[in-house]
Amino acid sequence: MEKTKFIESLVASAKEDYALHGLFPSVKIAQAILESNWGKSGLTKEANNLFGIKGVGTVGSITKKTREYSEEKGWIWVQAQFRNYNTLNESINDHTQFLLRSSRYLPVFQANNYLEAAHALQEAGYATDPNYASKLIRLIEEHQLFQWDTLPAPKPVATPKAKPQSVVSDYAREAHDWVVANGISDGLNPQDQATREQVWVMLYRMAQQM
Repeated sequence: MEKTKFIESLVASAKEDYALHGLFPSVKIAQAILESNWGKSGLTKEANNLFGIKGVGTVGSITKKTREYSEEKGWIWVQAQFRNYNTLNESINDHTQFLLRSSRYLPVFQANNYLEAAHALQEAGYATDPNYASKLIRLIEEHQLFQWDTLPAPKPVATPKAKPQSVVSDYAREAHDWVVANGISDGLNPQDQATREQVWVMLYRMAQQM
């Protein structure tokens, strides 16, 4: 698959993730490119794993050699268990859920741009590569993946305001009925605190009744 088609195959799901969770499409696509070598890696071909996520997938796991970096030894080869999926779409969907399940990736979703998100991924330990963020950023800028970051991030759902209390206390019911009948008050929200303006109006209306 050529590079342009590979990117296009990821755009729709990446934009959907952005609308739902705030994960920048450019970052998700760049991760897929880097982790799967444009969909050509053995892990992608054998296990439909685009993002190099370890563990157990929808159809178990697969053991593969992978390069990891440590400060003591530098780059070394190790055997690791990676998630195995039925399809690439399962891998794409699981990637976001994998990030959402761990609080250490919260800064990735809170990032203001792809630069912050890329660095947040590295700081959270998504990969051992000390240059992980810079590699993602280079891919994003080289292939202009930021063009997909134009959707508005999801807005927080507003907490519904409590409905005003409309029940009139027994001791105030006669007075309530009287002020309403005489046009002094509309009688709404009987247990709300009155503003000074509302008090003025009520006093004025009472004076007009005399």
